[in-house]
Amino acid sequence: MGQLLLVISDAIPELKNLSPREKLQLASELLEEVTGHGPADEIAVNSETQTLLAQSLEEYRRDPNQGVRWEILRDRLKTRSAG
Repeated sequence: MGQLLLVISDAIPELKNLSPREKLQLASELLEEVTGHGPADEIAVNSETQTLLAQSLEEYRRDPNQGVRWEILRDRLKTRSAG
């Protein structure tokens, strides 16, 4: 995926100058064009995923201190994929 991003940003160098908000807007518009759906929260989620999400939310509600902030999880995942 990282290689693909380099190819796209090389072909369209202006992408590197977009703010994070503008990049999210672009991603949303591309997703809508490709899937025919609006923002990601409007895309249908299968029943198995809905069940997992409901279980995760219930676990969080029982003990919010067990959760991990997105920034921390993202950094862990980046470290794993780089290693």
